[in-house]
Amino acid sequence: SDVCSSDLLCSTFWASFACDYLPILVGASELPQGVRGLILAAVMLVCGVIVYRWVVRRLAVPMSDRSLAILLERRFAQFRDALVTTVELLGRPLDVPVSNDMLALTSRDAEQGIGAVRLRDVFNFRPLFSKLAAAAALGGSLGLFYFASPGTFSLAANRLLLLDSSPWPRSARIEMVGVEVIRQTVSTTSLNPIMQFSKGRVKVAKGTSLNLKVRADALAAVVPESCTIQYRTAQGESGRVTMKRVGQVRTEQVGDEEVSVQNYTFDGKPFKGVLTDFEFDVIGYDHRLSGFHIDVVESPTLSEIVLDCELPSYIVDNDTVLANRQIPYLPSGTQVPMGSKVMVRANATKPLQQVLVHYPESKENKTLEGPFGSDACKIELPLDSLQANVTLELTLIDTDQVSTERPVRVAIAVVPDESPRVDVRLRGIGTAVTPDVSLPMQGKITDDYGVARAWIDLQVNDREPLVSPVSVGVGGTVESVFDFRRFRQSEGGFELKATDKLSLRLDAEDRFSLGAGPNRGSGDQYQLNVVTPSELMAMLEARELALRRRFEQTIEEMTEMRDTLLRVKVETPDGANPARDPEDKDPTDAKLDPQAELERARSLRMLRLQKSTQQNQKSSQEVLGVSVSFGEIREEMINNRLEATDRIEQLRDKIIEPLRALVDADFNKLQERLQALESLPPQASSVGEVDQAVQATDALLAKLNDILQNMLDIETYNELLDIVRGMIKEQDDLIKKTKDQRKKQLIELTK
Repeated sequence: SDVCSSDLLCSTFWASFACDYLPILVGASELPQGVRGLILAAVMLVCGVIVYRWVVRRLAVPMSDRSLAILLERRFAQFRDALVTTVELLGRPLDVPVSNDMLALTSRDAEQGIGAVRLRDVFNFRPLFSKLAAAAALGGSLGLFYFASPGTFSLAANRLLLLDSSPWPRSARIEMVGVEVIRQTVSTTSLNPIMQFSKGRVKVAKGTSLNLKVRADALAAVVPESCTIQYRTAQGESGRVTMKRVGQVRTEQVGDEEVSVQNYTFDGKPFKGVLTDFEFDVIGYDHRLSGFHIDVVESPTLSEIVLDCELPSYIVDNDTVLANRQIPYLPSGTQVPMGSKVMVRANATKPLQQVLVHYPESKENKTLEGPFGSDACKIELPLDSLQANVTLELTLIDTDQVSTERPVRVAIAVVPDESPRVDVRLRGIGTAVTPDVSLPMQGKITDDYGVARAWIDLQVNDREPLVSPVSVGVGGTVESVFDFRRFRQSEGGFELKATDKLSLRLDAEDRFSLGAGPNRGSGDQYQLNVVTPSELMAMLEARELALRRRFEQTIEEMTEMRDTLLRVKVETPDGANPARDPEDKDPTDAKLDPQAELERARSLRMLRLQKSTQQNQKSSQEVLGVSVSFGEIREEMINNRLEATDRIEQLRDKIIEPLRALVDADFNKLQERLQALESLPPQASSVGEVDQAVQATDALLAKLNDILQNMLDIETYNELLDIVRGMIKEQDDLIKKTKDQRKKQLIELTK
């Protein structure tokens, strides 16, 4: 039994050694400690069974003398049952009488037979010797193994008998470096992190592409040409892929030492666009790295971004307390005023460990280290006084070392302070003015954050420009008048003279206090000629004459429109036209049937009504324009202080207001009648409606002619004034010539 146990131990040692060591030659792993423990337990159990069955159990069973005698009787024939008989009868009580002499004789025969018995003939030593030889051979093989490679024997014994986990030595040695997260944007390629495995696991964001990195010891006996990855996904998919060498052997700092290594990388499936968990092993020649897991989790992102802005001083009044303004961030674009100090506040969906900030414009990188707020999800990124647009690319890294698949882009547009927009016009002023002119300016000055001051920049000929402050009302309204009569009476003032050139512009400044200072805005530049009152009056009269001719043209067009309406009036709904205009005849009329003639008549009627409607609308606008133009002439007279009070009142009472009344009432009523005519059905009779439209047109023409007569009366009055002005001018010229003649005669007398 001891021999069998020894054989079993030696055999299982060699078998376990083969199962544990041979797989590593093809890149497999050693037997796990649990498997080796099961093998050892099985061997010990079998050995125990052998000892129990062949030793303990047999020793526990007693062997009788009779059994031993029968064994010898079977082996040696010379006993002829004497030994068995002697053992059974000698020393035992017998139920039947036996002769003592015969028993003694039988005993002597047994004793004589025992003398011829040899022990080696009793036992069969051949199986024992064969088993001992086998045990010796197996034991000798272990001895040879020990003397040939003591270290390997010791490692095998420790692994198989003591269940030590020390690995078998390999010809190649590879090491896991980690996985590199491949960024999706070029701007952050330099920030690609290498994540190292912790207890064989690493967490990555869903959809992330990875680059697996492995290195081999270049000083090992074998440097693998390539490495093999065996993977198994959570969905049951498995496969093998090959990692290729990267570059040549090079020296790298590993820990505190510099070692020569050969690098290997792989970025294909299943490491590209990872969507599910998977595990993998890496095999490099005979070295295997096992039990690596990729756990897929959701990537961190920003759920809310708010900009806390400290506004610059130019935005508010000096008396206003400056406060922060909170602006929600909009991905489409968020604007902040130039010079604002911004605090970017954001909430992440997962607790963060680190935030990588990249500035694409300057190519700068910045790292924010945690903790980020009480819940590790808040980010605060201060930005100094902004002078230009800012773009940030935030890469979030959570506490699991998982980073965002794509950097979160935050774009802040800096709005520069615009110059004030000056929309101020001279009211009631033409291209020429008198020396006593009063220049009224009316309009609005607008700015994003208010106007600091405004002024009139005025220059006469080549004089130094004059600056006159202008008050700005609520909402930037401007109502200002520069009076030259009052100006010449003020300190430093002067009098305008005929033939002077006057340049005028309104300027404004805002409160912008950064950089070069306030922004300035300017209105329209006005170039005015200074003339005498009589010259200006003559210019205005010429404009009045042009307006009268324009008004006469409007009356003629309205008269033609009335004639068109009369032609519509005489037409009947059935298409008959007893008073048809010869110009409406068509060479094809004779060929038209009655129904076609009716349709043609209706089309002509509708065309005339549409033409009349358009003409009425046009005439209304023309009349309104004439009224406005006469109003401007009147305002010029007032602003230039022309001594024509009666004329100013006549323009208002006889021309301007009557024309406006016609536009507001008569023209609108006529327009409504014409539109009503257009909307009538073709079969309906419209004689009455057309008649009313004709009557309204006649009444309107009468009023227009009355106003035209007023214009002619004023023009006649102007002609009389021209005659008077001419006479005065001739008289002045005669007086001047007389004075010059007298001076000349006086000089001749003194010679």
